[in-house]
Amino acid sequence: MRALIFLPCLWIAVCAGGCASHDVQGCRGVQASPTSEGLEIVDRTAREVDVAQVKRLPQVDQVLGFPHPPGNYRALGPAECQCLAARASKLGNLLDGERRALAANESAGGGCSRTDNSLTYDVLRTAALEARNRSAGDALNAYYLLAQNEARIDLVTRALAETRQATANIERLRQQGLKMPAEDDRFLRREIELRDQQAQLGGAISQLNAQLWQLIGLEPTPPQERIWPTERLEVVVERIDVDEAVQNGLAMRPELSMLRRLRRTLDEDSLPAARAALAQVSPLLGLAPQSSGCGGLLGLVGALRKLHTAERELPERRRQLNQYAHDRELEVAAEIRLAAETVELRLRQIAIAKESLDHLTARRGDAEARAKSSGATFADLTAAHLAVIQAEGDVIEKVAAWKIAQARLKQSQGLLVAECCP
Repeated sequence: MRALIFLPCLWIAVCAGGCASHDVQGCRGVQASPTSEGLEIVDRTAREVDVAQVKRLPQVDQVLGFPHPPGNYRALGPAECQCLAARASKLGNLLDGERRALAANESAGGGCSRTDNSLTYDVLRTAALEARNRSAGDALNAYYLLAQNEARIDLVTRALAETRQATANIERLRQQGLKMPAEDDRFLRREIELRDQQAQLGGAISQLNAQLWQLIGLEPTPPQERIWPTERLEVVVERIDVDEAVQNGLAMRPELSMLRRLRRTLDEDSLPAARAALAQVSPLLGLAPQSSGCGGLLGLVGALRKLHTAERELPERRRQLNQYAHDRELEVAAEIRLAAETVELRLRQIAIAKESLDHLTARRGDAEARAKSSGATFADLTAAHLAVIQAEGDVIEKVAAWKIAQARLKQSQGLLVAECCP
């Protein structure tokens, strides 16, 4: 009783000390809702940004030490990325740890009675495999985005060289006294846009590297090391058998395999596993009946009552499992079909982007031919080169999106984890 009295006294003492040192935000501030009376009333004015101290980009880069040296590049292939991420899955490792803890507790004689927990282990293992499958998909998504951005930043560097050369040529002609059209400052504006793109791509590459190191469970040494995706972004045109993809997914997806086994073997011993599986849908599903103890006569009465409750619970659990398994099969099938359609859509987008690239490449060839006969200016030639570079970037973006869609299809089928954790 003294301990119970002591705790409120201790709280009062701490609270009093807080009031003494923090009069405004301490205990007295909690007693009443704060109001705006203490804030000054002002007139609304126009917002202004003061950038007077910001010089031109070269001076800013000199202060920042930019560009920062990236350090070493570490080669990473897509299959290695996929399996490293599957094994490093944080949630997957936690769920497998829970399964090992349950097995250790059972082998040590924990609990009132020894029961068959094999299905409970299966529920935990299945949840871990699903988590590893998602982690592998997330890692491949970041992997192909990194490959895309690394390729695009090289294109931006090429485009910057083109625009800077054009701007220098225009300035040289002006100094010679030639009157230049007003729109010829478009290359200067384009250079500013490309610098902004270069900065954004650099930031995205740094962010994707940090994300990917976390997903594959490795720590770069030293910290400024970067990942170099070694995947050749080669495109193969082939049709997907959607029905076959759906059947493979329904057979391989760990969650569906576990639900089918639960439906076949559900009895009093496997009820905990069924409850655990249903609890993954909602915490309000799969609630277990309260135990009445495990000692003496009360334990025997409680066990008999629990057995009777389980017999009445089984039909409803079977109905829930049948409904949930049926719904999940429909959802997974729809997910696979959509993923397969997305792969084919991305492939068609690649074809469209390549047509545009081929057209602009031909126009660049015409401009180069006319330039040799003085029929085209250097400005026309530069514009043609920039258009081709931009089209190349569009193709790279579409190819990376196609690769990501392929990975998402395998993820929806449960194949990413199956290839790494058979």
